[in-house]
Amino acid sequence: MLEYFGISRSTYYARLASIKKGNKYIEEREAIRTLVSMNKGRYGYRRITIALQKLGFNINRKVVMRIMKEENLTCKVCLKKYRSYRGTEGKIAPNIIKRNFTATKSEQERTNLKARLTYVRNFNRKIKKIKCNKTLNEKGFV
Repeated sequence: MLEYFGISRSTYYARLASIKKGNKYIEEREAIRTLVSMNKGRYGYRRITIALQKLGFNINRKVVMRIMKEENLTCKVCLKKYRSYRGTEGKIAPNIIKRNFTATKSEQERTNLKARLTYVRNFNRKIKKIKCNKTLNEKGFV
């Protein structure tokens, strides 16, 4: 039979012994399932471990964590999303000045040309301006 399956005798007897041995933590698994269902899945492995120790089970937290992963009983609590908006707080100042902030054509050109400049570091770690457009000198902005 071993030749038919292509396994060694030691492998056969090792697997046979593991089947006869069974599961080591049957009672603990059942207790974990009941604790998780009682708390609607809100307890993590730490709180489950403390609850098991209060019930009289002497079990490590790593074992509880492994059993919960195997049984897919992980904690499913979602964090509340942070919202910074608090509504209308404080006093809104009246618009006394009522200024019109519109730019003229030359100011718009100047801001566009400034945006075309790039800054590059040289080997001395000093920042140098490199002119990307020849039109900067022609228009008199540099």
